[in-house]
Amino acid sequence: MEHDYITAAILLTLVCVVLALGLWYLGIRRNSRTPKQWAVLVALFPLLPLGLHFLPTAKHEFRDTVVLGSARDRVTFTTTETRFEVTAAQAVHQMELTPKAWGSYVPAETVRMTYQVRSPSAEVVSKGEQDFAPAPDKCHRWTTSQTTFNAREEGTYTLVLTVPPQVGSVDIRIRER
Repeated sequence: MEHDYITAAILLTLVCVVLALGLWYLGIRRNSRTPKQWAVLVALFPLLPLGLHFLPTAKHEFRDTVVLGSARDRVTFTTTETRFEVTAAQAVHQMELTPKAWGSYVPAETVRMTYQVRSPSAEVVSKGEQDFAPAPDKCHRWTTSQTTFNAREEGTYTLVLTVPPQVGSVDIRIRER
């Protein structure tokens, strides 16, 4: 099956080269630049799939916002679970967490959140605590935290967050590195 693609690629290349030579000759005979420009374009056409092959592949990315509500409604820490898909086993993934304030509350103190990432087989692949300082340029959010984890298998992973009452929502971004 692969030989059919190679044969077709060689045939396409030969046709493009012959067509390019014909256009180049036409440009010389008519003393015109336009056929020569087309000749270069046609000659480079078979290289297009080669260039597309080396482009970076699109990597899977997960984005979500966990909305917890107003701090008035919550007095204690809240634990929330978010599920996301991992399509590349053994890949290193980067997780970004950005806590945001709710309503008119302006963050004034550092908050601490804990996280835990579980694989489809309930194995803990990453666990930790992060301190978030108030962001100096954004009045209703804290700084963003980045951490990495290694996915051991494909499937639906679970992110468990324990969030303090000052935080109204958390932006989550998980992507392959």
